[in-house]
Amino acid sequence: CSQNRRYSFEIAQKVAVEFEAFLKQRNIIPCIGSPLERMILSVFEFADQSQRRVLAKIDQRQLCEKATDVVVLSELAAAVLNVKDHPDIDQLTEHLELVGEVDEPRPVRRARATDNDANKILELYIACFAMACKVRIILDPPNGAKGDNPDVLATFRGRKWGFACKTMNGYNSDNWPGNLFALLKKGVDQIE
Repeated sequence: CSQNRRYSFEIAQKVAVEFEAFLKQRNIIPCIGSPLERMILSVFEFADQSQRRVLAKIDQRQLCEKATDVVVLSELAAAVLNVKDHPDIDQLTEHLELVGEVDEPRPVRRARATDNDANKILELYIACFAMACKVRIILDPPNGAKGDNPDVLATFRGRKWGFACKTMNGYNSDNWPGNLFALLKKGVDQIE
């Protein structure tokens, strides 16, 4: 199920264009000024700056942010595009609509415990990974979910597997073991 990913500007640009076209086919248009739009533009800015050999002159923080945008967008887009022909692709529609609206479409980042957007993007990733393994999925809707069902339900070899997708609370890192235990317990309760 896993794939090795290499990042080149040409590949990142191609994936960004394909992902944007894929979203447009589904009438999903990233909001102007949204982080997704910023990330798509970063791919092209980063490539242009690399060709003009000006990356060394860019502030290191900006360089890291742009590089992160390129990798994050490439991963998210590649995961979705990899399963675009899966029979359950429509299960992803509501989650994909969030991509153009969320604060930061990153599944792994410092997230507040109540950061619903990060959880929903992680659900999208997990669903895509399950679909890449050629299994059928049911994805809990991103809006109105009560947390009493698995976020992703996958059927593999006739057996149902429930996945509760949780992100760590980065704002209380002093108690990360407690946070991790609480999230694990919440996830187990959600699946049972």
